[in-house]
Amino acid sequence: MLFSALLLTGCAQIEPVTVEPEGLVPGIFSLGPAGDGFVEETLLDGRCKNGDLPEASAGESGLCAGGRAYESLDSTWANPDVVGVYVRLPWESIHKAPGTKKTSFNFTILDHELNQAVKHQKRVMLSFSAGKGDLPDWLFTEGGVEPLQFQDGGSKLEAGQCGSRMTLGDPTDENYQDHYFDLIRGVGEHIQAKEEWSDAVAYFKISGANLYTHEFRLPNSCDPACAVCNTEVWAKAGYTPEGIYDFVLNQMGVIQEVFPGKPMVYQLIQDGLPWVNDQGDYLMADGTSSGRPVTRSVEQVEEIIKRGSEAYGPLFVVAHNGLSSSGKPNRWVIQAGKQGQPTGFQTGNTHELTSIIELQSALENLWDNTDAHYLEAYEEILWQARQSQNTLVPDTVAEINTLGEWNERLRTRF
Repeated sequence: MLFSALLLTGCAQIEPVTVEPEGLVPGIFSLGPAGDGFVEETLLDGRCKNGDLPEASAGESGLCAGGRAYESLDSTWANPDVVGVYVRLPWESIHKAPGTKKTSFNFTILDHELNQAVKHQKRVMLSFSAGKGDLPDWLFTEGGVEPLQFQDGGSKLEAGQCGSRMTLGDPTDENYQDHYFDLIRGVGEHIQAKEEWSDAVAYFKISGANLYTHEFRLPNSCDPACAVCNTEVWAKAGYTPEGIYDFVLNQMGVIQEVFPGKPMVYQLIQDGLPWVNDQGDYLMADGTSSGRPVTRSVEQVEEIIKRGSEAYGPLFVVAHNGLSSSGKPNRWVIQAGKQGQPTGFQTGNTHELTSIIELQSALENLWDNTDAHYLEAYEEILWQARQSQNTLVPDTVAEINTLGEWNERLRTRF
């Protein structure tokens, strides 16, 4: 089915385009490392050569620390039942100076992963994070972006816990957006120079407003026990809900400028944005507003989904990173799927989903309770699956029990 979408960039109207939902890539993707990668080793008494326990093991083999930063294993790329890899890089790792000149970038890691994708006929998801430790130093010097001081630890903080200190920029700031969009344009121009690289890109993820990960979230806690009230910092810096909506829509416009027709993934955290309003008021430590009622995180997320779907139709994919082996999947993603938006999920981390049996359960959860067409799983778990020929559970336990069979099943959703 063809779908016409009116593309918007901020307030400017762009020509309508016709897109095909069949351009979406279903199946199982591996998560590339968010830091140092792994090496495959023969274990000695169950331990790696350095004496540490492996990240994953099967028989006498294991995954150990020591791989190159942000690069997936050769065996991951070669796995016949992995559709592709989510390559997730921090902004600072690639954009070494302001602007879009070739000398502004270091594409070494990105080129390696793209060449792996071409070599093994795989697809790539891409995103560039701007959370704690991810920002280039020049952003706050040559870049003219105000450094903002925060302290947060995400949704797992308990009362009285403050999290870690970090310096971030305001994604609603014009200078910040100019530089982040230069990053996207520079990456796009580089990839488009080789047709096989461009063809390998399946999805580009909306990012640039981050805490620790590539998910779309920002520091937003305000606890009386903590020295920093993050919502106050944002409000005084000029962050507003309308500003973050513009950042998302403007970013999608730039992505379509350099990757026309590529689906864009919004990785939501429903409670991940600052409770502020467009008038500069914010949620205080006592739970009240500093002035007029503030816009809650959920309201901002729902508005992003609304505006993204209206502007880009099936090119706007709504996703959540935290699918478990049991329990109801994220209801905002489920709702978006019911309304006709393409959706996807990522499993919980390896502390939450620890075995190929649980991966099987997560896939069953995805199939039974969502309309999602893809699942991202951690490289360690997919490596374990490969050691058993990508069979997750015995035939006697489930009729669909291999990664290959799950890929085929997910393809039937189109």
